[in-house]
Amino acid sequence: MTEEYAVHRVGFNRSSIVPIVLRWSMAGQTPTRTAIDSRQPKRLFLSWASRDKRLMDALIGLLRPHLKTLSRVQVEWWEMSHIQTGERFRQDILRRIDECDAAVQLIGPEFLASDFIRDVEIPPFIGPTAVKLALPVGLKRVPLTASLRTTHGIDEHQVFLLDGLFFSELRSAGRERFALELADAIQRRLTGESEWRAL
Repeated sequence: MTEEYAVHRVGFNRSSIVPIVLRWSMAGQTPTRTAIDSRQPKRLFLSWASRDKRLMDALIGLLRPHLKTLSRVQVEWWEMSHIQTGERFRQDILRRIDECDAAVQLIGPEFLASDFIRDVEIPPFIGPTAVKLALPVGLKRVPLTASLRTTHGIDEHQVFLLDGLFFSELRSAGRERFALELADAIQRRLTGESEWRAL
């Protein structure tokens, strides 16, 4: 018999806080190790303007490994390129917004200029009808002052920037650091951690 059938011991991997379960195989009486993921599962809706696809791909390509290795949250995300041929895109987007825990909003001029984003993708996260967490991220330089631009309420939220710079203003090492620090900021926001500092 080769099936695993019983949990004999629960331990912890020394390099992380992920519990390890040892299971015993009837066939050769050899233990096998299976990790149990104890991180909180969180779903992110990725909101971005279609004209920013190249920048979005660059940021997500750098961000993905950092999100995958977060210690306290297990992240899944959805964005509009996941819509399948023939699906009703508006209904699918509304369903995904309803299912998510938060939105990562890639802010830039095209994002703020999009009627669809303004009417559909911003209200559940920012403004008087908001019921979900907003995670606005500076993708491309745009003034985030309501006196200069229509910001749809984003100006009232802390937008993630790296040393005051938007993602598009950075090059290789700066973009890597942007993704690294953004992943940490996402984890803190999703877990409700506050950063109190000593005086």
